[in-house]
Amino acid sequence: MNSVLEHAARVLDHQPTRSMAAESLYRRTIRESGCNMPFPRFMDAVRERSDHFAVIPPDPVIGAADAWDGRQRALYEAALEAAGMMQPLIVLAERPADVAGAHELQSPATFDVFRDAHDSLTHLLHASDPDDTLYSAVTAAMEELHAARRMLRY
Repeated sequence: MNSVLEHAARVLDHQPTRSMAAESLYRRTIRESGCNMPFPRFMDAVRERSDHFAVIPPDPVIGAADAWDGRQRALYEAALEAAGMMQPLIVLAERPADVAGAHELQSPATFDVFRDAHDSLTHLLHASDPDDTLYSAVTAAMEELHAARRMLRY
């Protein structure tokens, strides 16, 4: 993995949800790594590394809103923008590496379950309001999921 993507992975690994809005992750990664890469190339590189990153597209209703009344569409888009849902969400999705003497539960099926749980929690986090108690609960669940994954590595 190139240095920009390695740095992006480190940034995401230190986030409570292991995810960030694409543009925010890009700006922070470029600023902190000192590398220069255009945003579209960054996104292509992230998408190519599906073993390390998952890219959750923005709300699909955005395109359908084009047929709406201009005022309603503007209000809807403003609400989505305020919620950070107008751009893709990048999630650190790498599976734990095989470790000698790792716990016997480290099987492909186990990691499929963890990946599915991670995907579900990420979807809930993306869809919930940061002021809602659901957001706090999902954030806590995401932290627990990552703690369980770390425990299974050793």
